[in-house]
Amino acid sequence: MARPDADDTLTQIHRLPNEIIGAAELKPVFRFGRRLQDGVSTLSGVQDDVLLAGKNKDDTVSTGVQDDGIHADAGNNMDDTVSTGVQDDGIHADAGKNKDDTVSTAKAEAEAEAKAYEKTVAKLKAQLADVRKVRAESEAMLKEDLEAEEEARRKADEAMAKAKAEAEAKADAITEAEAVAKAYEETVAKLKAQLAYVRKLRADSEARLKEDLEVLEEARRKADEARRKADGLRRIVEEQRRAVYFFKEKEANLEAELKAEEARMKAGR
Repeated sequence: MARPDADDTLTQIHRLPNEIIGAAELKPVFRFGRRLQDGVSTLSGVQDDVLLAGKNKDDTVSTGVQDDGIHADAGNNMDDTVSTGVQDDGIHADAGKNKDDTVSTAKAEAEAEAKAYEKTVAKLKAQLADVRKVRAESEAMLKEDLEAEEEARRKADEAMAKAKAEAEAKADAITEAEAVAKAYEETVAKLKAQLAYVRKLRADSEARLKEDLEVLEEARRKADEARRKADGLRRIVEEQRRAVYFFKEKEANLEAELKAEEARMKAGR
């Protein structure tokens, strides 16, 4: 029996890229597959040896039986000669009979050895079939695991791309807000104290609004028991939003007041 084909499934699996084979969760699977393939190859080699040994034993037994048959014929001829020539010589006749018994014993032993050999071969074939079945099941399981891993990686890549896009959008928004804040600080320098106070209130309101929105989003994913809490958070969000609008309006009024004051001072000069 030949050893497993070099292009079988396990060998193809070991030709996969290193980044897949190197995955920690898959290493035990690949090691098991390789040991299984080596075990099948070893068992195939043992079966070849048993078949060869059995064939040699059959040839030896056949030769021994043939030799015993020749000696048996010689014994029969001797018995015929004794019967014809010397009737009272019973010793030679007994010798021919013993030779026939020896031939029968040799044949019986040969048949017993042949049956034992057949049982051994049948047992080895059954073991080989079991190993092949286990190997096929392992290959199927490994294929399913690889497909599941590929699907998991695809989903992870999609999630990573989405998270990256969201992070970039947030970074752009923060950058834009920083630019607006810087321009605003340069414009309202004379009302720095009041504007700093307003800015602090607005920042606090926006921070609370952001936290409340995150809590609200988390509450939406929960079961019916969280709906009452979500309604309360909606009211809080609206209050915070109104507060933000109020402070923005206050800020605009302060800016208008500042400009009016500057215009009045210029007119007084």
